[in-house]
Amino acid sequence: MIHFFGNESSTVFAVQTQNELLTQDIAKLNWLFGNTNKIEKSVLADFFVGPRAAMITPLEYECCGNYSKYGY
Repeated sequence: MIHFFGNESSTVFAVQTQNELLTQDIAKLNWLFGNTNKIEKSVLADFFVGPRAAMITPLEYECCGNYSKYGY
């Protein structure tokens, strides 16, 4: 599933997960993205520009490594 954070009219961050996010994880992502809020929509109908979905970032590597330890 894809979760969106930010402001629909300016900057949006998309996070892909296999499971629902816990409240504490949402709070951490809000902080990570500059105290933005989670956008409660499953689809955003607009044109967005950014890194490719397949691009691996250091954050993604760190998060996935931690999640793997706990069986996510």
